[in-house]
Amino acid sequence: GPAIDEAANSSHQQNYKSLLQQHCQQVELPMPSYRVLDEQGPDHAKAFKVAAEVGADIFDSAWGNSKKRAEQAAAFNALVKLGVLHAKDAIGCDVANLSDADAD
Repeated sequence: GPAIDEAANSSHQQNYKSLLQQHCQQVELPMPSYRVLDEQGPDHAKAFKVAAEVGADIFDSAWGNSKKRAEQAAAFNALVKLGVLHAKDAIGCDVANLSDADAD
């Protein structure tokens, strides 16, 4: 329904890592990297806390139930801080709810 239409009309289709990389290339910033800051839970149900880094800048970390989801959420946080996206631009609720900044 509407969520599918919204995702189809989005140029990044929730691939915030790719969008962050493209932005860094366009404005000649170092390529982003991702650092796992914490892991919690049993092996079969781990959660990961990840922060995106661009050069010396470390952006708000995010939790996810996989490294990939945590990295996507961390990339979203970086894009918001860099002014590329707004918090309201999150597609779906999982990215918006994973931010440590929102929990403070």
